[in-house]
Amino acid sequence: MPRRPLGRRSLPGLPLGCGYPAGAAGGTLRDPLLLILHVGYGWLAFGLLLLGTDRLCQIFPASAALHALTVGAVGTMTLAVMTRASLDHTGRPLSAGPITKAIYALITIAAVLRISIPLAGDQIAAALWLAAAAWSIASVCSQSSTAASWCGPGYETSS
Repeated sequence: MPRRPLGRRSLPGLPLGCGYPAGAAGGTLRDPLLLILHVGYGWLAFGLLLLGTDRLCQIFPASAALHALTVGAVGTMTLAVMTRASLDHTGRPLSAGPITKAIYALITIAAVLRISIPLAGDQIAAALWLAAAAWSIASVCSQSSTAASWCGPGYETSS
């Protein structure tokens, strides 16, 4: 397979990363349900940038970019949309409770830990276990919270 020029794969991440701060301004920073969508979008830009710089910077291998894109972008956005949609579709107020905030924190911690594995030195196994535990707890909390929303009593909406 021919080698591509350095940085070419990171080009899609540049406009995403440059446009990100403008969209995160205003009330978005105060609302966790909106903020987490921007965090997921930020993971997408970061993952694409890492993908293009894996040859430039030997600290983070291509697998770090893959984990930024999967655990960071896809995992964060999936949990963000699932929690928001479960609140909206069951007539509940669109506000993040403590469990939802914990889910968002845990998936972010899992992504950061998984990407930082190359920096863990001789603590790789511990870092992997912590990343897996954070991801697993976030997933179980999300599923439990979603099930409680769908199976519990709904809220009446005034027409």
